[in-house]
Amino acid sequence: MNDRSYLSGVEKALFILSRGRCYEPTCQQPVMRLIKGEPIVNVHIAHICSHNDNGPRCAIRMSREERRSFRNLILLCKPHHTVIDRKRNERDYPPRAALKT
Repeated sequence: MNDRSYLSGVEKALFILSRGRCYEPTCQQPVMRLIKGEPIVNVHIAHICSHNDNGPRCAIRMSREERRSFRNLILLCKPHHTVIDRKRNERDYPPRAALKT
């Protein structure tokens, strides 16, 4: 398993708990879209605390397994994933809020 692949149960739980939408509370983007009758995933699996040591909201003490665990993952549409991971937005999207679930 590579660092960006997740157990099937983890992915399924993320999609079920999303209730069909991006996890950003104000977003209404669906997790799936039909394009020419084909279901297409419309979100990214995003890390609450960064996957990389130098990424946004990095938690150096987290192991690689903890970083890839269900507890550290959410689904975000591409625009929210980009905005939330910008360094200047780290105060607006602290990891503690998301990790409380």
